[in-house]
Amino acid sequence: MSEQILVSGIVKLSLQGQLSGHDYQVILDFQSQPKLGVKQTLNFGAVKALAALGGGGTIRAIASADFHYQKIAGTISLKKGYLTVNGLAGSYQHYQYLVRSARFGQGINVLVDPQMNTIRLPYLLARIQDAIGHQGKVEWK
Repeated sequence: MSEQILVSGIVKLSLQGQLSGHDYQVILDFQSQPKLGVKQTLNFGAVKALAALGGGGTIRAIASADFHYQKIAGTISLKKGYLTVNGLAGSYQHYQYLVRSARFGQGINVLVDPQMNTIRLPYLLARIQDAIGHQGKVEWK
């Protein structure tokens, strides 16, 4: 989406799609795959983009900071212009983990509320653009 949003690590992906005239549906399942010697980090731009996805408030930190994660897992579906996110990295109360923090070092947890996990795609892109500000333009590719 932007050179300012970087996630490092190895991820296993599964993509399903359906197209019928102007109606479409895309489902992407993903899960991080830890490997010795491969860093699992999110840069500050990725953290701000994830906060924008969840409607989180402003995040302020050192822009060069990397946040380590233990696991990223979820499902993203796009249907009729609406994006839905489900976390599959565990659960906490009624929330779902999309990102689980590493046990050591500077990390971050990202939780999804399954009752409020759908957003119109243009609105999401505008939120992400606001979150990363002057760092770069967000484009859907």
